[in-house]
Amino acid sequence: MSSFEQRIEKGSIGEEIVQQFLEDNGGYICYSPVTSGQHPVDLFCSDFLNQNLFCAEVKLKDKMKKYNATGINLTHLRSYQSLQEKNNMKVLIFFVDPSMKEVYYNTLDELMAKCTYNGIDYPNYGIARNKVLFPLENMRHVKNLNEEELTKIEQYKLN
Repeated sequence: MSSFEQRIEKGSIGEEIVQQFLEDNGGYICYSPVTSGQHPVDLFCSDFLNQNLFCAEVKLKDKMKKYNATGINLTHLRSYQSLQEKNNMKVLIFFVDPSMKEVYYNTLDELMAKCTYNGIDYPNYGIARNKVLFPLENMRHVKNLNEEELTKIEQYKLN
């Protein structure tokens, strides 16, 4: 299996973890793309009465080692901002973080709010090339990862 295929498989584990949580604990109905190839977000979610609709993007990645932060590709950020603006639909970004054994998230609007932690301004565009970074202090805890979930993720550890 190529490293690209490994990343796709590994990412789908993160998506399953978040979808299961939203369905079981939030009462949401989640829809994921059925077509192959690139897609704008991982999940479209709705409560039972369609009173609360949002898009969910899931990133399965460790937090940064040197900074208490995580981030996303700058091109993806611009895509999520466009999607949110043009469709008037909230975008939530979930991070499944094996190093922290945790899932956390926040809304795109909250992630883009200017703040400073440990002398670093966020969102930060200068530390990591082609990425925007967000402080973990701005994240909302979703759940701790259990051993079964961590084992599944570990199977796809990239070398």
